[in-house]
Amino acid sequence: MAIAAQPAPSVGFLEFVSERVSKGSGKTPEKLSVKSVCPIDENVLARRVFSEYGSMFSASEKVTLPPTCIFSDESEVGAFRTKLHITQLTINGVNLLLQKEAADALSRVIADAALRSVTIAPLDGTIAAGRTYYETTRIWNSRFEPALRYWVQTGMITPEEETSVRAMKLPQQVEKVIEWESKGYLFGTGRARSIFSSTAPPGTSQHIALLAFDLAPPLTPDKRSLMNAHGWYQTVKGDPHHFTFLGMPEIELPKRGLKAILFESNTYWVPNL
Repeated sequence: MAIAAQPAPSVGFLEFVSERVSKGSGKTPEKLSVKSVCPIDENVLARRVFSEYGSMFSASEKVTLPPTCIFSDESEVGAFRTKLHITQLTINGVNLLLQKEAADALSRVIADAALRSVTIAPLDGTIAAGRTYYETTRIWNSRFEPALRYWVQTGMITPEEETSVRAMKLPQQVEKVIEWESKGYLFGTGRARSIFSSTAPPGTSQHIALLAFDLAPPLTPDKRSLMNAHGWYQTVKGDPHHFTFLGMPEIELPKRGLKAILFESNTYWVPNL
């Protein structure tokens, strides 16, 4: 699968996001700084999250962006959602929560897909779209716990290190996982790849912002084309089922600090850092 020719981005991702949050725009009028949204110069976890999941900060001004790249608890998530126009969309009997613009676009995908006899279905039920802070923690632990046991059993992580990491607060625990993965001790499903391509750390998922949808397999060119045509793109390298609502034609994405990369036959739009 070839990537279509694209012009060089007019701005880098950090430059674009910095200007956007400093001025406020569209449905996110608050004037912020990148440091307040995601302290990438001070925090290892923030820097990794910005790199892995930051594409949503390039989304259309028609949606509301989160005020932070890392929510610390459920109350912060709840406070953010009071500012959103949330729509419940039902697909195949599954109720999904999304920001209205994202839900409307996904509805158009489904309508166009039906004309082609293509089925658009959610992956893993209601968590295919909006997720709570608790759900992001549960999914993280479903990857973290088996991987930690595995690496302890192999002797690559000592029992003392296991005890220490379990006593850590979540942000420090995730930073320790980043350190271990840098040594090759991968925490993703089956230990074949990074945990970051399998699930986002608690409080960092695009699903919390109600701007993400996980598409059930099989993934086909038709499905990807339909999703892209309505502003939904793959943005998390190594997670082909995850689509992010950016809400604009593909030709606009490089202008907003994103770049296309090809990985395992999928085109991902990721921050141009």
